[in-house]
Amino acid sequence: MAETSVCMAVYNGEKFIEKQLRSILAQKIKPDEIIISDDGSEDGTEEIIKKTAPGAVFLRNPSKGTVSNFENALKHASGKYIFLADQDDEWREDKTEILLPLLRRYPSVNHDAQIIDERSRLITDESFFRLRGSRGGIIKNLIKSTYLGCCMAFRREVLLKSLPFPQKIEMHDRWLGLIGEICGGVYFCPEKLIGYRRHGGNASGGFDKSRYGRIKQLSIRAYMASELLKRWAFPQKIQRLTHEAGQACKRP
Repeated sequence: MAETSVCMAVYNGEKFIEKQLRSILAQKIKPDEIIISDDGSEDGTEEIIKKTAPGAVFLRNPSKGTVSNFENALKHASGKYIFLADQDDEWREDKTEILLPLLRRYPSVNHDAQIIDERSRLITDESFFRLRGSRGGIIKNLIKSTYLGCCMAFRREVLLKSLPFPQKIEMHDRWLGLIGEICGGVYFCPEKLIGYRRHGGNASGGFDKSRYGRIKQLSIRAYMASELLKRWAFPQKIQRLTHEAGQACKRP
């Protein structure tokens, strides 16, 4: 088993993917594996990945969307500690060095971020946590998620309990964050360990308002609560799901 896995979902990411990969490869404590799932890119994303990070595992998951794309990457991760990455950010070189000791104490960690523009210039020095109102808690994050996937790392136990993803979840990061809560809690690290890039093509919402109406939002929250309860309250089902997830995570 690898010590650390980085899981990334990509789609038409040629504009920023090289910078992101180089920042991951430049870590003081380098990840043991990088798993990249592609949602059917039609630009030069695949070629840049294979040139910049030839040791990365490249998977195809065409036209299935962001949530499925991340799930596909996560299913192939063998690490004890899992780091999520978006295609368009930049990691600080000590990100893994700072988070690994925290992951030995907490099942899941979210860290703060600097907000940068397309040219990697700082947009604001404000804490992303403060702007987003980020903090732990199941009820709070069911009502309004303050997790951000690109700032998330977690132990394998969180991975196994989260898989398979429920079919109707809105975004992967809210689900993974809530699973972290029921596995023992999410620690919010105040270090700004990535440049979180804001541009016209972001897949994650960032500060944007929900695209759903009030009734749809309530339906999503009720569904998430129901699925979370299944993983939390029924040990036999959890045991079966984690066993199946563990089998899915084994590479052929």
